[in-house]
Amino acid sequence: SMFRESGFQDKEELTWEDFHFMLRDHDSELRFTQLCVKGVEVPEVIKDLCRRASYISQEKICPSPRVSARCPHSNADVEWTAQRLKCPMDTDPPQEIRRRFGKKVTSFQPLLFTEAHREKFQRSRRHQTLQQFKRFIENYRRHIGCVAVFYAIAGGLFLERAYYYAYRAHHTGIMDTTRVGIILSRGTAASISFMFSYILLTMCRNLITFLRETFLHRYVPFDAAVDFHRLIASTAIILTVLHSAGHVVNVYLFSISPLSVLSCLFPGLFHDDGSEFPQKYYWWFFQTVPGLTGVLLLLVLAIMYVFASHHFRRHSFRGFWLT
Repeated sequence: SMFRESGFQDKEELTWEDFHFMLRDHDSELRFTQLCVKGVEVPEVIKDLCRRASYISQEKICPSPRVSARCPHSNADVEWTAQRLKCPMDTDPPQEIRRRFGKKVTSFQPLLFTEAHREKFQRSRRHQTLQQFKRFIENYRRHIGCVAVFYAIAGGLFLERAYYYAYRAHHTGIMDTTRVGIILSRGTAASISFMFSYILLTMCRNLITFLRETFLHRYVPFDAAVDFHRLIASTAIILTVLHSAGHVVNVYLFSISPLSVLSCLFPGLFHDDGSEFPQKYYWWFFQTVPGLTGVLLLLVLAIMYVFASHHFRRHSFRGFWLT
């Protein structure tokens, strides 16, 4: 509707003058647009031109020789080319705007005040990599903190279950039959349960909107909820594969264990009647409640993850939504 009101509905791109004309009713607010550097007060940003890329000038700027100034406080060697010789105020709009709308517009042509040109970086590649890493930490410190806390909780749940079955479950006798498989399956199960429960919260939009207006937005990047949702899903599917692999190891060892051993481990299922070997592996997967529910869960997850892929979301979003 803004494009149609300004006559731009047929344009594929907007110039700076078009953009400023479209927001002519908000000219006073537009004049206050400025770079907002986190951790730096606004007055300091305005005073220190070395930290600014550009701002809107109400005065028309005439062509002039390039004047370069070095910023002594900047981390990188930056040459600032400023065309700062000002002409008398020209309140008439460009001829193009007057012709376009058939009337005189009492606004001026906004121009950029400064223009930044980066010089060739002379420092070593190691120093450049270090600087890039520092900038990454500065820009994404909230994201890194939240991800670290989340994975610390998931890792703690895994280690707690792994420690229990490795050192405190000897009385059950199951560690004498399968050790690696039970540690892997039980540890990943605890982490998966936490992840697939928490992943629902990342898509609760009303809750996220409410929390974004609280003090928590200073510490939690709620705008990155969708990206965090994908990260949890990717981690959870990896743990699901490991969880399934652990159960495959368990079922294989159970299927080759003597019935006398299994009757001690599972007295409610087996009785030592003199048979040398128990049921085969497919009996564990398809004729027991844990095995059958595990197979069904894998099938459900496969359907969900296939329809959540970029290809299926693009061609059948309703299928993705339903699954």
